[in-house]
Amino acid sequence: MDALLEFALVRAATLEEVIGARARHPDSRLLGGGTDLVVNIRRGILAPPVLIDINRVAELRAIRADARSLEIGAAVNIAEVAAHQEVMRHYPVVAQAAEFIAGPTHRNMGTVGGNLCLDTRCLFYNQSEWWRAANHHCLKTTGEVCHVAPKSRGVCFATFSGDLAPALLALNAEVDLAGPAGRRTIALENLYIGYARQDRPITENEGDGKIISRCGRVSSSPRCGRATPSACARPTTRSAYAARSNIR
Repeated sequence: MDALLEFALVRAATLEEVIGARARHPDSRLLGGGTDLVVNIRRGILAPPVLIDINRVAELRAIRADARSLEIGAAVNIAEVAAHQEVMRHYPVVAQAAEFIAGPTHRNMGTVGGNLCLDTRCLFYNQSEWWRAANHHCLKTTGEVCHVAPKSRGVCFATFSGDLAPALLALNAEVDLAGPAGRRTIALENLYIGYARQDRPITENEGDGKIISRCGRVSSSPRCGRATPSACARPTTRSAYAARSNIR
């Protein structure tokens, strides 16, 4: 893995400071846990000149959960969601989804906003610069073919790996977006374009410098009723072998 490129770091204390920094530095990236961002910078996938640290913004660090609604700030880390007693009580599918994410170290660092905004991933893309160049790049960078499916006719098969989005989508979640033009709330499902593109990240459906400030779900309009039990299961290679071993 290559050495980390040089960048400037802005430490924001309020949401307004985050929005202002984004407006001044349109090519900047938000830094929460950095579990995906910093790795991609080291791999040469991203080269932002400025990182904006959002971990000191109190508004982005709050969790509010009861029987009526769930609100999670974008900078709340995954481990906090998984261990939050009211989230576990009223929205177990969200707590369980958070618990399934990566390992303990990643959950202690990774954030809710970061997990919702993960870029699509691929074995041929998430590699070092020299590795990608040696393989003539791919459709997700500057190449002309998807190495996963060479006959895909221009369709990128990189996949989204966020675990929180499916659980929150099942609860009809909404996200609050904040930007220079103000704030607005949209359905979480409208945050995604639904497919991978070389020139458009999967979660930049809104653009114009907007950032996710909060993810919430109002129980007055859920897809499943308040009393409906919920749970999360994540099929993996290990669990698939375990299930197969139990088949007689």
